[in-house]
Amino acid sequence: GYQPLEITWGRVGSLIVPQVVQGKPPEWFCFDASNQLRFKARDSQAEGELLPPRKFLLARQDATYANPYGIADLSMCYWPWTFRKAARFWVAWLERYGGDFLIGKLPRSASVTEYAELTASLEAMIQDSVAAIPDDGSVEVLASANKSGSSDAHERFLTYWRGEITIALLVSNQGMETNSTNASATASLEVGQDIRDGDARMVEAVVNQLIRWTCALNWPGADAPVWQMREQEEIDTERPARDKILVEAGAQLTRAYWLRTYDLEEGDLAPEAETPE
Repeated sequence: GYQPLEITWGRVGSLIVPQVVQGKPPEWFCFDASNQLRFKARDSQAEGELLPPRKFLLARQDATYANPYGIADLSMCYWPWTFRKAARFWVAWLERYGGDFLIGKLPRSASVTEYAELTASLEAMIQDSVAAIPDDGSVEVLASANKSGSSDAHERFLTYWRGEITIALLVSNQGMETNSTNASATASLEVGQDIRDGDARMVEAVVNQLIRWTCALNWPGADAPVWQMREQEEIDTERPARDKILVEAGAQLTRAYWLRTYDLEEGDLAPEAETPE
């Protein structure tokens, strides 16, 4: 949910600039009652030491006054991952009901010890397919009545929890569903773009904070520039090809058309390029 970033400042000529920005383990830090970041030093593990100004940047996701640490994406994956990795009871159920049953038979005169030894032999047989039984005993294999339905139970179990993890991280699991439609896949892609934009805004906030501190150290009172991430636009080749054909055919396209169609600004077109030949 949060990532402290330590800044190493240095001089370049007469300017003070950040030379290294390095992430530090989040467990080294905590927040006080005023939501200020503190370093858990050796002699102050509980309260922590207040950090010097302009020394640490802090990237946080969905942080609030009540929860200054933010929300970690992996925290929403804890239980799905735990059930998926530590599902020994589920695996035991699959081994019991997803496969065949081994039934050992002994005469009525057999003792409790002989029954226990036969049971142990059958349990070992599941592992290495080897068993030792008395010469007057027998072992039968009893197939499950619904073996076809239980054979893919483990796969359904893993697929379900894998989908829960995908939903926690990407809000949708349409990329994993075999019965997803084009509309649902498109909606899932739009949601993924919203998540990407949210991550981009978090990065922008950290970088702009660093820019403001740099300007405050070197040019007090000056307005700091704003750094912004943008998505690279796809080049539309159909419309330029169409316009080229029209111009070659003799059409005179106006300056307003070029500005409006290709999202240009005043000054982007040179005077001699107002009317292409």
